[in-house]
Amino acid sequence: MRRTLVYLIVFLMLSLSSVNLVSVSGNQIITSNTVWSGSIIVDSTVTVASGSTLTISDNAQVNVTEDVTIIVEGTLIIESSSNSIPHIFGSFRYPTSDRPIWQGIQIVSSGSLLIDDVLIEYARGGFDIAGSATISPNSEPMARHVQIGWNLDGGSLTVPESSSLNCNDAASSCLSIKSSTVTIPEVNSTNSSSIVYVHTGSTLHATILNGNDIGVGIQISPGSTVEVDSLALHDSNVGISQSGTANVIFHSVEFSGTNGIGIDWSSVNGADIANVTVDSQSSLGTILRSVDLSSGSLQDVTTFGNFTNTPAFYLDVSGSLNLHNITALNYTQGIVARGQGLIELSDVNLEVSNQILDAVGQISIDASHSNWSTESEGAIFGNVESNLSSITITGSSTSTSGLDFLSGSHYLSSVDLSRPYLSSDRASVGIHAIWADVEIENVSASGWYQGVKIKQDATISANELDVDGGGRDGGASIYVDGGSLQVSSLITADSDHGIEIVNGSSLWDNGPHVHIDSWSASNHRDFTLEMMDGSIATIRNLPSFATAAQSDAFGDGSLNWGGSTSTRVNMVDSHRLIEAEISITDLGGQSIEDANVESFGFSQNSDVTGIVNLPILETGETSVTASKDGIGTTVRLTSSPSTIQIPILPSSGDWIIGTGITAILQNGNYSLPGNLIIQSGGELQLRNSTLSLVPSAEYVSNGGTLYGAGGKLSGGIGQHGSSFPPTAYTGNLIVDQPITVNCTETAQATGKFIQSIDVGPDCMFTILGSVEDLVSLESGASLHVESTIKTRVLDRGFPVNGAQVIVGALEMSTGSDGVASGTVISAQYLESGNSTTGIVTIIARQQGVESLRSWDTISSFEGDISVSTLSSGTLTEWTRIEPQFSPVHLLGDLIVPSGVTLQLLPQSSLRIGSMMTLGIQGDFVSEDATITGYDWLEVRIEGNAEISGGQITGGPIIVANNGELSLDETLLNGAPIESTTSSTVVISDSRLLGSSTCLSASDSSRLVVTDTVFESCIQQGIVAFGSEVEFVGISLEDGNGHGIWLQSATGNVTDLDATNHTGRAALFLEDTGDLSVTGGVYNASSEPALMSRYVRELNITGGMVIASTGALFEESSGSITGLEIDSGGGAAVALYIDGSTSRVLTLTSIHVDGYATGLELIGDKDDLENPPIKILSSTINAPLSILGQSLPFHVVESTISGDVEVMSTAFSYEAALISSEPEGQITITDPAILKIGESRLIILEDLDGSVISSGQAEIRVPIFHPSMNEQSILVSQGEYATIVHRMVSEALDLATNQASIEAFSTGFLPISSEINIGDGISEDIVLSLSPNHDPEVSIISPVNAFVTHIDEELNMKALASDQDPGHSSSLLISWTSSAVGESVSKEIGTVVEFTYYPDEVGDFVISVSVRDVSGGTAEASILIEVLPSDNDLDFIETCPSSGDNPWFDTVELRRCGPDEFDEDDDNDGLPDDLDDFPLDRCAWQDTDDDGRPDILESDCDTSLIEDNDDDNDGLTDDVDNDPKVPYVADSNADVEPLIVTLLSPGVILPLIVILIATILLIRQRKSTEE
Repeated sequence: MRRTLVYLIVFLMLSLSSVNLVSVSGNQIITSNTVWSGSIIVDSTVTVASGSTLTISDNAQVNVTEDVTIIVEGTLIIESSSNSIPHIFGSFRYPTSDRPIWQGIQIVSSGSLLIDDVLIEYARGGFDIAGSATISPNSEPMARHVQIGWNLDGGSLTVPESSSLNCNDAASSCLSIKSSTVTIPEVNSTNSSSIVYVHTGSTLHATILNGNDIGVGIQISPGSTVEVDSLALHDSNVGISQSGTANVIFHSVEFSGTNGIGIDWSSVNGADIANVTVDSQSSLGTILRSVDLSSGSLQDVTTFGNFTNTPAFYLDVSGSLNLHNITALNYTQGIVARGQGLIELSDVNLEVSNQILDAVGQISIDASHSNWSTESEGAIFGNVESNLSSITITGSSTSTSGLDFLSGSHYLSSVDLSRPYLSSDRASVGIHAIWADVEIENVSASGWYQGVKIKQDATISANELDVDGGGRDGGASIYVDGGSLQVSSLITADSDHGIEIVNGSSLWDNGPHVHIDSWSASNHRDFTLEMMDGSIATIRNLPSFATAAQSDAFGDGSLNWGGSTSTRVNMVDSHRLIEAEISITDLGGQSIEDANVESFGFSQNSDVTGIVNLPILETGETSVTASKDGIGTTVRLTSSPSTIQIPILPSSGDWIIGTGITAILQNGNYSLPGNLIIQSGGELQLRNSTLSLVPSAEYVSNGGTLYGAGGKLSGGIGQHGSSFPPTAYTGNLIVDQPITVNCTETAQATGKFIQSIDVGPDCMFTILGSVEDLVSLESGASLHVESTIKTRVLDRGFPVNGAQVIVGALEMSTGSDGVASGTVISAQYLESGNSTTGIVTIIARQQGVESLRSWDTISSFEGDISVSTLSSGTLTEWTRIEPQFSPVHLLGDLIVPSGVTLQLLPQSSLRIGSMMTLGIQGDFVSEDATITGYDWLEVRIEGNAEISGGQITGGPIIVANNGELSLDETLLNGAPIESTTSSTVVISDSRLLGSSTCLSASDSSRLVVTDTVFESCIQQGIVAFGSEVEFVGISLEDGNGHGIWLQSATGNVTDLDATNHTGRAALFLEDTGDLSVTGGVYNASSEPALMSRYVRELNITGGMVIASTGALFEESSGSITGLEIDSGGGAAVALYIDGSTSRVLTLTSIHVDGYATGLELIGDKDDLENPPIKILSSTINAPLSILGQSLPFHVVESTISGDVEVMSTAFSYEAALISSEPEGQITITDPAILKIGESRLIILEDLDGSVISSGQAEIRVPIFHPSMNEQSILVSQGEYATIVHRMVSEALDLATNQASIEAFSTGFLPISSEINIGDGISEDIVLSLSPNHDPEVSIISPVNAFVTHIDEELNMKALASDQDPGHSSSLLISWTSSAVGESVSKEIGTVVEFTYYPDEVGDFVISVSVRDVSGGTAEASILIEVLPSDNDLDFIETCPSSGDNPWFDTVELRRCGPDEFDEDDDNDGLPDDLDDFPLDRCAWQDTDDDGRPDILESDCDTSLIEDNDDDNDGLTDDVDNDPKVPYVADSNADVEPLIVTLLSPGVILPLIVILIATILLIRQRKSTEE
């Protein structure tokens, strides 16, 4: 067989190149040009001096092992290459930290930084730049796991267009800009608090800002300038956060993933953001949230929400905000508008599931060219004013409202409201108005159950109004109940009623509730007009036959109507109107053009012929008023045509208004040359006008009427004869002339009299109004000044019938309209003297609730008084408490069930009575409102309550059963909060005071409190048992008992400020769980300010205790780091530690000052079983620094300025000072013993002085004190060894100064040495180790590429040596075998020489490795091939393994191949299954199976021995007649039969062999011939 064996021998040459490890120890100043490459260890501050350059090469690995800084005063160059970048990282960890930390690289003002690509990690500030920094082209430096990646603090930063700044996990920000201006092409940040923080006075120009998993994309401070071309964010909490006035422009903002607030503006002035988009598969919560916004604009926005309970816009505007070209889809709520500024909405398109807009308070809304859609509520306007033009509001079949006007004045132009008609709809309202004035230019509403609903005190004035497509089964196009409607052109269709009037309010004095000029109606199913008792309407053109009902108008109201005579009117009080032609002329009969004429509230200006057409009563008189240029008259017309003559003011002489003449002066100032005389039956009306007389003129009323409607009569004198007429002065009139009053008994006038009044003899003169000048009384005369009171009592905006109104002795009761009226004497002028009533109190009372109002009776009172109530029981619908009708008094226990909301609007007030309960199972929302009471039983929240702003006073608030309470910027006085049963309370920026315990929690509840003040909380500010807490920035002020008491609680307490706390412990931790305390100031007066008891895992970091009572930790464990305890002087004990636990209590970096005793440790015998208290790296500055009483402790590497006193009652315990030798005296009381030792850093170096990466050292200290054993201390490279060198007891003070050390490190020879120890010795222990030479090894046998067979014996032999003394005899040998290409190997031997039998077929790498005792290694390998077993070696080229005759050699004419395929393994011509010796061609038969062949072939080399007794019958073959058959004696026959002989094995077997051989030879010959 011709085979080509190709041996592919792959030797992996492992070159162990040793890179030097450079250590920078001790504060180092680099004064010459230096290069860092390879592995660098920095364990102290490094300063690059001015004029020097430090270069960090591309392969540098800089490990900063302490919390230190690299300071650059000169130049720092960081290089990189295409294959590698430098890595600068920290590895130092504080005991309480789960991550490394170091200070970072600081570029001072004189320093410069040149940087390529780099990875900097675990720094507080990656690069702190006060000097200059330049990024190389095409570079992407990365800061990871940092506080701030790039802190530009007054310096300069240059980034070319091809480069970028990059951060991952920046806890504060990737880039911080302070007092600097920077232009950056790109900043990328992932998993960070923010991408960029722009501080006050800084400027940023950025092309691209990219953020992924970001807290805040960019933070902008007041006084900064920011312009960003593109901001792209994925999964952000806030996109843009800006506070204060800044110059801000964003050209494009892109969001993807799930995002919270897009833009957060606080007190912003001057911000412009454009092109905000959200990926269609992503979402953005609130697009813009503003608080106290002065000015800003947002335009070109397309966003998608995720239907969470957040509005698309929350807008609190104090100035102006412009939103333009915005599309917001998939939001629950559209816009929440608050504040007192102006919000302009232009092309703002909203798609919401709940509410389009909610505007409350003094905010103004100006919206135009927008499309809004809702599946529930539309837009709610409870604000001062709004202007809507070109607005389309589209509802779904589930929509309940379109526009809801709750107060203020509003204007609508080209507004369309529609929703699909739904036959089951009984509730939807297109336009709802209550307590609001709405002016409509052109509005249509379609598909609503009630198209327009006008309720209490609302007025809608419309030019064009079209309502259709809904209102079946009792609905109406227009429904009036308490309000008023005036329409010029009205269209109604499809609803049951066109207009339904239940009740109304007059459009003007004595005017109608509904006033319609033109009305077109169709397809109504019930009365087109239906009026209830007391309702009043004037309809100029009442539709006829627009309904299938029997009447066009029906009801108990009062109707003035015009239209067809066939119109079917069935009304209790109805009067038909006809159109009359009225001519307007002057007194000379000349036509007057453009005179204004009014009748029944309809007005028209006269044409060139002086004619108008207006309605008048078909029968009876109609008052018609005509005026021109402010001068007019009122006449009573009875027919058509008629003429009205308008009087003119005389240019000379007197103006005499005769009987039956009504003259009108309006809206101007007029004067007369002579007297004013009004005859009996005549009348002059001054409407918002002033009539002036010359000083010598007189005003005389001869029984005529002078009426004022905002009018004033000035000049001249009032002389009215011997009998003063009661009509001389009436209405709302100011009289600025002296008057003389004569009467026989009484006289009366109305108005405000500015000049003197003379009252004639025996005349009692009464004025309804006021008197401001002198009053002269003749004998028997008097003057009484009365002021009128007309008040309407409202309950949440609705009139109260039967309410009491009390003013002193005057008691009144309101009617069905809620009005009560009367008069009180405000002043009296008598001959005996004058008196005034002054200020009185108006008391309005209903249902046991009263409201008080002060009234200065010098003037009349007319107004509303709210005595509002909220009934007890269960609230059934969403209820809003309005500020204008507050306070609202709860009348009894009230439940707000699930699915129902009680809302308190800004500046509203809710009052809860004594022992009442308010239960919130649904939702409670309060914005800047007041909740007060009189010791209510409880406000119980089991649903969701959100309270922002305002004040709460009066009783407890219980949050239970998974309820949630959120408080923001709220004052709680005498309103304690208790959270229980898995509830949640979130409080921010609030103030709690005046309760026994202001905030408490238990039963797995959760408290989140941020930036909140607790004051005068008598027992505790906060107490939480078994709760989760998150406290940040809490302030404890004066008057609290305990500050915060946490028992079995978990969570975090951060930056607690108890500076002004004067009660018991500011923070008391008892048996708490996973709880961390960070920072804070702790003060108290009656017990330690910071206390713990039975806490297994204390975790306190930072903070300052300023109390004279210090801090106490009782039977607690865990870690306390960086705590400062400083009373300022004169205090007793700073820190008490009372007892220990089975876990360690470790105090690190503690600083004590200002106390007589710094640290007092108290224990008992039980504490001996526990680990000692550890005080590390601390400073205790006190006269008695440490007082230990029976509690084990270790003080390590600390400064002790005073004395140390250690005592025990009856037992010894472990007390130790390690590298902490006190400056004062040491006093020991038996049986206590104090150990004094040192903490020494172990550093192992090579002979070149480079730090070795790893190794161990063992230090032994002999016995030097009777109570001690020999010390054996095992430490690793770079660790500190604690060595006790002194023992102090009451009687003995013994020390030693010698110790031995032995060091080991892989790759180095061990070393032993003596070291000095003792007081004051602290230097590092540095040992230089000689390198260990690697051993050498080679394989002697077998040779490389050796070929063998499976299970064939191999002699394995190697030659191993080591030049280091003693190593050769102790080398560890290991032989392994592994298949070529496989990583798995098996050990086959452990000695230099041995025999190996391969047990697998294939190509194998045989390796021998050698290791010496110092870790040096060597290895050698060869390749061998293991073939299958082939005894006869006939697996040659002519032996095929496949084809027609596999495993048959046609050349040699024999079976062939490996033994497992070869049927004749010894090539003796006999198949193996017939061959007793298949592997030996010299034999084939063993008759007796004794292992010895019957016969051996001649001239054949074999180890077999021929058998001389083939049948093992005891007869040798040479004497055995049949050597193949054992001999058996037969007594009956001397000779065996021939047949037996012929059939014996000795005959048969050879014949069979011959036959088989013959057959094989024949087959072989045929094959050859073929």
